[in-house]
Amino acid sequence: MNTCPSCKSPVDEGDHFCSSCGAGLALAKAQTTLGQFIKTLAERYNLAVEFPRRPGYGWRIDLPPRGEFICQLAIGSKATDWYANVLDRYDRHKVWTDWMDYYGYDKKSEDQLVDDKQRDIAWFVGSWIAATALRVSQESVLWGLKKRTILEWNHSGAWEQVQLCDPAR
Repeated sequence: MNTCPSCKSPVDEGDHFCSSCGAGLALAKAQTTLGQFIKTLAERYNLAVEFPRRPGYGWRIDLPPRGEFICQLAIGSKATDWYANVLDRYDRHKVWTDWMDYYGYDKKSEDQLVDDKQRDIAWFVGSWIAATALRVSQESVLWGLKKRTILEWNHSGAWEQVQLCDPAR
């Protein structure tokens, strides 16, 4: 028996999601394409998905609101990248954005990169949904000349800076 990397609950070997917190667990292993992966993820969490209108285009997934914030994921059709954009729920202005890039950093095959991408997206979506609250703060950088936006989520009473990939991976 394994443990969920998000909440440390026990999970069965064949499970794709943690029954306690909903985090994605190695979902990529059961999927052969990004489209199948996204369809399964959307069905599991009842997510709104904008599917590609033409070959080569990616997907947009709208995650459920958390407090004053919503999150839109932009997922490219290849293994190279995906983006998370957090918006103010009411006026829709962007409050935070981040992205993951999977291209050219090591000698992994495209299949391995897609697997990494799917694991990270599943982990992020599960963590977003399991979060009980989010908050935004500003941090001074470059001797106070610039500000950097920090997004934190609350899991089990603990605030953590939002990450796009499982820190245990």
